[in-house]
Amino acid sequence: MRARTGIVLAICALLMGTVTIGLYGQSKRSARPAPVPAARKSVKTCCGSSQPTRLRIDVFQLTCTSDQLVKLDLDSIGADRGSGAEVLQRLGESGDAKLLVRVDNVFDLTKESRIVNGVRRPIVQDVTIARGGKATPSVNYQDLGFIAEVVGNWRDDDLGNKADIRYEIELSGLTKSGVQVSSGVTLPAFNELKFEQTMTLTTDVPVLIMSSDLPVEDEGKSITNVIVVRVVATRLTG
Repeated sequence: MRARTGIVLAICALLMGTVTIGLYGQSKRSARPAPVPAARKSVKTCCGSSQPTRLRIDVFQLTCTSDQLVKLDLDSIGADRGSGAEVLQRLGESGDAKLLVRVDNVFDLTKESRIVNGVRRPIVQDVTIARGGKATPSVNYQDLGFIAEVVGNWRDDDLGNKADIRYEIELSGLTKSGVQVSSGVTLPAFNELKFEQTMTLTTDVPVLIMSSDLPVEDEGKSITNVIVVRVVATRLTG
């Protein structure tokens, strides 16, 4: 699989009830459904006792042909509550698959939690040109790497094994925009893939999320990059 130059992958979980998809190597595309109902918004301000929760996130990348993508079936890939290793193996049957990020963390689900595992990159924001023509760039630092934020509440009804969760999962990368503002100073561009959603999870039941890039021609074949995210939440008791 070809690596994309200058791309640093990142994932987030921010829980905002929208789905925004910006695909690698393409301009960002966004789709915003209706606002989250008031009842759902209360998820973020849970109260009462703490709810220890184990959250596991695996992010996979699959490079395959367009024909292989058409045949890709998430139900089969996630069958029998497949483990991360099993999902990776099943994805590998459709192309070149690899694990990008794995997270396994315990936190209180009722409190908004944030996990960061990455780097802070200097980003040129603008450039000041002096009378003599000297360019002075203005630099800010931005987190690039793994970021996860999540908040929710385990229900008290039934068996107490379902949780209403708001999350965001994002993959973003830094690349060159081709916009040169002065000699040796080029403004950056960002590629990103973002999922933002409110959903109900059942303890220990994995959920798979998938997004595919637009295909590109490579040696006479139509090649597509696919991102598959596996999320598992487990309610801890005792």
